[in-house]
Amino acid sequence: MNELTKERKRFAYKPALLVGRQFVELGDTQFICADSEGTEKWRLATADIDRLAFIENRIRGVQMSRLDLLTKDRAARRSLICNSTATDPESDLDYLAFRDAVAAVLDRLAATRPDIPVTIGEYGRARLSMFLVGAVAALFALGMAIAAVASGRGDRLAGEGLVPVAALLLFGLYFAWAYAPWRRGLRVPVKLFAKIFSVLNGDKAPDNS
Repeated sequence: MNELTKERKRFAYKPALLVGRQFVELGDTQFICADSEGTEKWRLATADIDRLAFIENRIRGVQMSRLDLLTKDRAARRSLICNSTATDPESDLDYLAFRDAVAAVLDRLAATRPDIPVTIGEYGRARLSMFLVGAVAALFALGMAIAAVASGRGDRLAGEGLVPVAALLLFGLYFAWAYAPWRRGLRVPVKLFAKIFSVLNGDKAPDNS
């Protein structure tokens, strides 16, 4: 649900299937997030935002999306989150309303703070954790292959055991490469990312006001 006025915008969506609806309001100089009862969850002045991060992954059938608003030195982090279990997230009205809210936040900052950097993808400890998951998975797959060969069961790797071992190895290598902590994540100014996101988002988000 999107309630629009000249100066303020208000959005409503469910962050997850079993979570109550939350409201995101864009004021002139601040963003406010409240729960379904209207109780304020957080408030953040746009002047205090130092950088942003947008993360979107699909794991085990769940589309996990998040926009982080970070203050200087990461003293505070406020997030807009939506986890969609829909087979096609674009058919999920809450997911579309979430993207509508994100687009509005980006547009507001692009107009007032155009040079704020936006990191695309995980960062910090979360990025390191994803890298470790990938590295462990790849090493485990290699370990299974080496153990099979050493025990004289290498022929199984050419048969029924090949697919799961290869899949685990590829999964691990991909995550280790994609989230390697020594590789800096892609960064663009919010004025550019807002345009890109707007093109990707299109006019799909519904207006249920």
